[in-house]
Amino acid sequence: MDAKAIETFAPWARVYVSLLTNGRPHTTASVMILGAFTAVVTILLRDLCSGNPERQAKACRMLVSNLGDTPVSARHRAALERLAGSGRFEIVASAVDLHRVALTYVTNKKGGDQILSALPGIADRQHRDFGRSAVVESIRTDLISGGVESGAVEAIVRKAEKQFDPATEDIQDALRMIVATSAVSHGVDVENFNSMFFAGMPTAIDEFIQASSRVGRTHVGFSMLIPTPQNRRDRFILEVHETFHRFLERMIAPPAIERWADRAVVRVIPSLIQNWLIGKIYQEQFVADADPEKKRTRIFSKVSFVRSLVNRMKSTTFVDEAEKYIAGCVGIDAEVGGADAQRQIVSTMVRDRLQEFVRLLDMPTADGDLAAFWDHFRGNLDSPMTSLRDVDAPGTVRPLINARKADAKDRFQTMMRFIREGGTRKPQGMIETTAELRND
Repeated sequence: MDAKAIETFAPWARVYVSLLTNGRPHTTASVMILGAFTAVVTILLRDLCSGNPERQAKACRMLVSNLGDTPVSARHRAALERLAGSGRFEIVASAVDLHRVALTYVTNKKGGDQILSALPGIADRQHRDFGRSAVVESIRTDLISGGVESGAVEAIVRKAEKQFDPATEDIQDALRMIVATSAVSHGVDVENFNSMFFAGMPTAIDEFIQASSRVGRTHVGFSMLIPTPQNRRDRFILEVHETFHRFLERMIAPPAIERWADRAVVRVIPSLIQNWLIGKIYQEQFVADADPEKKRTRIFSKVSFVRSLVNRMKSTTFVDEAEKYIAGCVGIDAEVGGADAQRQIVSTMVRDRLQEFVRLLDMPTADGDLAAFWDHFRGNLDSPMTSLRDVDAPGTVRPLINARKADAKDRFQTMMRFIREGGTRKPQGMIETTAELRND
């Protein structure tokens, strides 16, 4: 099989599409594309879930007639015709429902506001063009940007994750569109996102990759770029679409920090200690134990379990073995070109923290769960990371006000609301309210 055939028939994650519009402002063209997309999904879902064999067969014919001319289109056509012939319209509806919530990336919040304000009227007209069965009262949309509080973002994510039941719900009551800035690129992980539109190309290539990876996480998704016509870079990307996306990852700018940043190495050591205990030592012991004894294998969730392991191995051997494992994880031996000095620095940092870990295990206050141990001694050692954003100790913001506690709380909340939401007028008492970031 040649390379092209391998790429064609290998499992896909997402399909990239570019579409240049002419004769209309970019926002208007983007909204018309979004409106047409939501209208198509609406009519397909309503027909496939109608229980009317004629409407269901019509929806399947619509899908078949609009298949692109690709090496795999014959397979898709055969699958649709087979499902329609056997009356399995619910399977086709499930596939269409994967694209019920569309994610639209905008390069700035102003562009997002423009799309949100223009979408209802245009989408409503396009739904009516499909006929009576496609008419909706409104298209439910939401906005995710840096100015939206985390609680509101979580509520939007929950709505997007909510399953749609065509037997008891109408599609106009479901969330259909999320317009988002770069804020969606981090922390918004929803398996239901399979359709994404870019209203203009992000400035950074890594931002485009990060944002487009919101879709196609479980099922095959698609990402459509709607270039800004007056932007020469956007038009050029359209011209070299295939080559651009083929070599996408090679165009990422190098990171601003180097691989062996001291703080980065130090911060990851606790995570690797726990990974060594649970991911390696426990697994080896579990494999070595006979079947009746496997259920009694210790998973090192308690301080006492780890302490007994140190005593059994002897502290020096424990440190040596753990250091060797961590060195392999961070890739000290794989580094080439003047790595001897750096290897010594990293080895010293790892050994120092391992010895401190062993010392703290013998402290009288070291007891109970290992999770509580990390929290109790966080002044001596960092705790294991829980995410890639967990790079430093969290801080707390508190008001410094010489006033009654109730007044201080009200003024502080007013100030924080002003910071998050903005405004043209300073809130009452803001000048007297300050904040301090403290690492408690």
